[in-house]
Amino acid sequence: MRLRTTKSNNEAYGLLPVEDFVGLLTHRLRLRVSYTRLSVYEDCPKKYHFTYILSDREPPSEAMLLGSAVHSALETWMAEQGEDEDELLDIFSAAVARYRTEGEISGEEEETARHMLLDYYSQVDMPRERETVIAVEQPFSIIIGGLEVIGFIDRLNLSTVGEGSDSCTVLNIIDYKSGRSSITQAKAKTNRQLAIYTLAAREMYPGMNHYSSHFVYPRLNKTISYTFSTEELNNHIREIKKIGKDIRADNSFRPKGSPMQCAYCGHVRKCGYGKIQAKKWIGILRKRGTEIPEHLAFL
Repeated sequence: MRLRTTKSNNEAYGLLPVEDFVGLLTHRLRLRVSYTRLSVYEDCPKKYHFTYILSDREPPSEAMLLGSAVHSALETWMAEQGEDEDELLDIFSAAVARYRTEGEISGEEEETARHMLLDYYSQVDMPRERETVIAVEQPFSIIIGGLEVIGFIDRLNLSTVGEGSDSCTVLNIIDYKSGRSSITQAKAKTNRQLAIYTLAAREMYPGMNHYSSHFVYPRLNKTISYTFSTEELNNHIREIKKIGKDIRADNSFRPKGSPMQCAYCGHVRKCGYGKIQAKKWIGILRKRGTEIPEHLAFL
């Protein structure tokens, strides 16, 4: 463990301060990860350190808040046996009001999301889908190589494929995505989030013939589905174990990231490396003749 007692320019490159020592030890002793935490560490160990060891969370963006409201509306309607699309929109409005206490959600974005929910309701026949729901917002905690992996699955549906002796039971693992872009079908088998959800579902609901994972994109009227083979899941397990081992062994949490990534990181004001990269991004924007974002004015 490398320790320092005074601030210096070396702070930008990952040397941990003395006051972080206890937090780091505590974190290692009860290390819990999720898909998001693993991804944050891969993207930038310093951001992981800020967020999950120092508990210095970034303020939620409008997209995050709106996505949470959409998730909440769909899950609540399913769980509470909502009657129709009007009730779905009422639930959504209540969710938006709650999340507006945490940050800004524009009226324009709210209206776009309302139309998205109406389209989704009619296209997938939500009342019929609800008949096969066995759980919504299902929490899970599984152990992978001594590492606790936690999370929530938006929805689990049970279906039967085929008839008679040829029939089989399928557990459908559904995660809503409210963004404007999607992964490609070709990328599904390497998607760690889908794999983690499949591993969790297999542990919570053993004995199914098949476990099929789905990313549902209501805004795009699109679903990406995939059924993992045992070999593919084992490959994901090995990757998760490796990242967990790296987190436990990390003594410095050195920052990394492109100029654009650092410029839009919520920790840029506190990260020396991030400031250097953000200044590079400002230079790039100036060359393009693009307006500099307000949040970078301090640089």
